[in-house]
Amino acid sequence: MKAFTLLELIVVIIIIAVLGSIGYTQYNAAVERSRTVEAVQILGAIRTAQEAYYLEYGIYSIDVNYLLPDYNLANLKYFGVPMVQFFTMGSSMIALMGRKNSSLHYFLVIDSHQFGTIFCFDVDSVNGSACRNLGFPIEDLSTANLTGT
Repeated sequence: MKAFTLLELIVVIIIIAVLGSIGYTQYNAAVERSRTVEAVQILGAIRTAQEAYYLEYGIYSIDVNYLLPDYNLANLKYFGVPMVQFFTMGSSMIALMGRKNSSLHYFLVIDSHQFGTIFCFDVDSVNGSACRNLGFPIEDLSTANLTGT
């Protein structure tokens, strides 16, 4: 009668555990990337509305509810309500949305000086590992020139 030895069983269990931990980590990263879609869609809508507002009035609006009247911003699932500010005499608009109810603390930021590019700012990490894992360009807001109106 042939049977597996205890050593063989332990090796198989270790291999399964390592593969499972790698798979779980990748799964969590994929889920977090999918959650950022909520903020990316809203920031994209803000960018489009701001461009139209700027063309009409020559300045950016800070009223998100005016810009996005069809969105229910109070009931966002994964992110807080977007904050919009403009700087340098109204020539640059920045909108940011912070992740809520998560161990990850990051903001997605859209800046009109960067042609509406969405950046990521990681609150907890010096090297921006959360943002890097999400695949966003990293913006260092601590050195950004945010002296404005």
